[in-house]
Amino acid sequence: MHNRTIHWLVRVIVSMLLMAGLAYIARFPAGMEKDEGVLRLTWRVVGAKLRYCREYTDSEKNRLTKHMQRGQYCISKLLPYQLKLDIDGKSVIDEEMQPPGARGDRPLYVVRDVRLKPGSYQFDLSFKPLDPFKDAKTPEEIQEREEMREATATSLSKAPSFSTSQTVEIVDNKVIVVDLREDKQEFVVLTSYQRHEAQK
Repeated sequence: MHNRTIHWLVRVIVSMLLMAGLAYIARFPAGMEKDEGVLRLTWRVVGAKLRYCREYTDSEKNRLTKHMQRGQYCISKLLPYQLKLDIDGKSVIDEEMQPPGARGDRPLYVVRDVRLKPGSYQFDLSFKPLDPFKDAKTPEEIQEREEMREATATSLSKAPSFSTSQTVEIVDNKVIVVDLREDKQEFVVLTSYQRHEAQK
């Protein structure tokens, strides 16, 4: 029993040391050039869930076992988001982000590095929800879009939207981290060192 306790303590200590080492390494992006700093966007966000339920149609019931026929047909997924970053008025990032997972129900993770020369920069950042059916093309997709129009509108109206305009000072061989505090619905700008300290 004593040996098992010692082994457990050793594993815990080793894990803590590994985590501390990874946190320290993360402060320095791989391949950073001389006279260069990094603006790093990194966060995890759940956003808003789109949920829709209805009774099964007769044809759908015929394909189900008896105990399943007493339930409802339901769809549950997270909304996609549009990530945009402009620096000094120029578009640097503009991409749609789809929730991962087979059913699109996993949180969104953002990790993007923008390498910049040292100096002062104005950046405009936004992270806004999108209609998941806006690109519907096939008859099945269009039918699903129409069927879920009301539920989609409700989810979009309640979904959090984030944006900020700030000035940041990029320093040689340093990382400036932009984090998203979903609970406070705001972006926070930190140095990588400050960010690791704040997570303790």
